[in-house]
Amino acid sequence: VIEYTPGDDEVLIPTDRSSVPTERETYSRLRSRQKDILTTEHENKVLLTHLAVADQDSAVPCQRPLSARTRFLIGCAARGIYPQPSWIIRRELSTILNVSSLGMGDEVAIILADTIGLLPMLEGLYIADNQLTDVSLVPFINNLSGCSQLKELDISKNKVDSKAAEALRVYLSSTSCNLNVLSMCNANIDDYEASKFMLAIALRHTISDLNLAENLLGSHEVKNAIKRGGSTAGESIGKLLQDQNCSLTRLRLTWNMIRFNSGVALVKAIAVNNSLTSLDVSYNGLAIPGGEALGEALSYNTSLVALNVAHNNLTPRAAFTILSGIRSCPSLREVDISENPIGVGGAMALLSVNLSEGHRLAIDIKGCSLKVQDSTCWFDPSKLDREFVLKLDSPYERAVCIELLRMAAASDEYKIEKYTYIENSESDSVGRDLDFEYGILRRKDSFFLGTNELKSGEGSALYDIASNIDNARNLYRDTFSEVFQRYDTNLSGGLDWREIIVVLNELGLESSLAVVHQLLYVYDVDGSGIIEEEEFINFLMDIKEQRDTKNVFDDQVGRFMCLKDNAASQHPYYPPSKGIVKVAFRV
Repeated sequence: VIEYTPGDDEVLIPTDRSSVPTERETYSRLRSRQKDILTTEHENKVLLTHLAVADQDSAVPCQRPLSARTRFLIGCAARGIYPQPSWIIRRELSTILNVSSLGMGDEVAIILADTIGLLPMLEGLYIADNQLTDVSLVPFINNLSGCSQLKELDISKNKVDSKAAEALRVYLSSTSCNLNVLSMCNANIDDYEASKFMLAIALRHTISDLNLAENLLGSHEVKNAIKRGGSTAGESIGKLLQDQNCSLTRLRLTWNMIRFNSGVALVKAIAVNNSLTSLDVSYNGLAIPGGEALGEALSYNTSLVALNVAHNNLTPRAAFTILSGIRSCPSLREVDISENPIGVGGAMALLSVNLSEGHRLAIDIKGCSLKVQDSTCWFDPSKLDREFVLKLDSPYERAVCIELLRMAAASDEYKIEKYTYIENSESDSVGRDLDFEYGILRRKDSFFLGTNELKSGEGSALYDIASNIDNARNLYRDTFSEVFQRYDTNLSGGLDWREIIVVLNELGLESSLAVVHQLLYVYDVDGSGIIEEEEFINFLMDIKEQRDTKNVFDDQVGRFMCLKDNAASQHPYYPPSKGIVKVAFRV
């Protein structure tokens, strides 16, 4: 609102109102009324000049406070900046201010920051991709304390340095901060800067969606390895996830440099976290240490629904551990492990997961290398008649122990003759023999279905998935081909009756000669007496379809191993993460 008296050479008031010496007008009304009298350039100059004068002259009476838009225009006038229409035109009534990708720069952003306090009902602020630095981000963040209704903040694609990170820490710690969504994608944030505000997020427990994708998280990992003294982003986020009051449900960390110790610290926290439902750590460097730690953590987790670990250099050993953990995590529904060298060991584990958990779990494996050989991934499901000595502090060997227990529960062809647990692996203490019995896995058991139990009406959707065999074949053809070659031990190009028995045993199916002959009758289309690769794929897809249908509509869905003394609890036995077990396994 301004008060303006026209000069001798200016006519801003129509002739029919010339007797009125002064007029209070808003910028938009003056512009609309005088568009035929003044040129655009001259009008901007006159109006912006008098807006600035009105703001500086406290003697000028005003009927109401300046609006945020008027204050912004005054600031532009004071600095000789002509505002672009896109900065000031309100397209709709909203509680969200979206000025992303307008190329404002620091100077204009400072002016805009001064108006934020005049928007107390602001619920969403998006200032991404505006070439901003700490110069403008600091006043922006400082003024957010007056917006207690703010729920979403996006400062992505700007340059956040130490001063802005400190201002963000102060804001996130304040009682006026009620943010639910914080997005800082591609904002040049490194470990030091992220660690500053992670503790503040943990203190307030309001943020549920945090996006730190495409930053420099993990860049200080090597420096900290040489000289400890700082905390990496992975470690700080891990501490946040370990907080029992953690509010995060979605965490995006794709395209960073999270690896080594920081990667291990991050994924280990998943074991105790019960809030996170979506985690994206694709395009990082978890590799073997992070992959194995993730697999072990998943075996304890009950809340995660979606997991993305694509492009993380997950070798067969790491992939086997992760896939074993996936089977133990009842809430998981979507997993992306694409573009990783999972090799034959990972492919075998993937086949087992797909056949047993395919009714609830979708796994993306596109671009995975299945020909990688890894001597450290030594577990071979076709050579089980032996005694295993497993160190449980190794996530991979613990995963092998869990798989042995699963296989013994799934098929009467397998038997654990003796299971000895030695708690202290560094001493010569005598171990303790554990006795197991079968427990019945039912749909109503929460430890199996988690928080996303399937409703009876969802059966038709699962039928559609199961019936779409062509798409499934395309997705898993490479995997099945590698697995086929693994079972084809005599390299004959097909599976004979002896090799079919091995397959049936591993899948937990009856493997009598009568069943084998029946399978040959159904799937040996050309009558060669062996099951060739395409026939093998048909067989696996049919098994998956039958298991999907059975798991959806049958109350009893399988067996598990539980301690005899603890059978009444109806919970599977999982080995601890320390000590040694000696397992005498017989086929």
